[in-house]
Amino acid sequence: MSLFVDSQRVRFHKAIWADIPAMQELDARLFPPHSSYDMETFRNLMLDATVTMIVAQAGREMAGFMILRLGPGREASALTIDVAPSFQGHGVGSRLMALAERMARYQEIAVMYLQVSTNNSGAIRFYERLGYCRIRFMKGYYGGEEDGWEMEKKLIGHSGATTAGKDQPSLAP
Repeated sequence: MSLFVDSQRVRFHKAIWADIPAMQELDARLFPPHSSYDMETFRNLMLDATVTMIVAQAGREMAGFMILRLGPGREASALTIDVAPSFQGHGVGSRLMALAERMARYQEIAVMYLQVSTNNSGAIRFYERLGYCRIRFMKGYYGGEEDGWEMEKKLIGHSGATTAGKDQPSLAP
């Protein structure tokens, strides 16, 4: 699966160990120290069987990535979504979220949750455009320094429709 940004092909793949340093660097560039992940956290997440990391790669540059936790139960969490500034507003974030939601639906996950800083109005608008709703205010959620919103999106309708029996989602082009 890929898309083009300013004639540059962006490809999507599951993260490998070699992606971790670039992911950590991008996360540290985008978020303040009290809410960015350190290298140890990235390593631990890579070892977690419930976590999938999806990378958006444009040539040698990391255009973005997201970290998805499937479970417990019929819930999933978008732990973080990071898009490099030069790729923001070009569909990379939307594609990362669509891939994550597709993976969650394939696992018959009913609801996707995420947390976002109340100061990040652009991200809040982005998630609301994708169908996420604010469900809970979280005082001091980010290291005691920033408040957050918990947001959710129902992935499986009330009819119980799922993707069971369909091919597993792939990140291949």
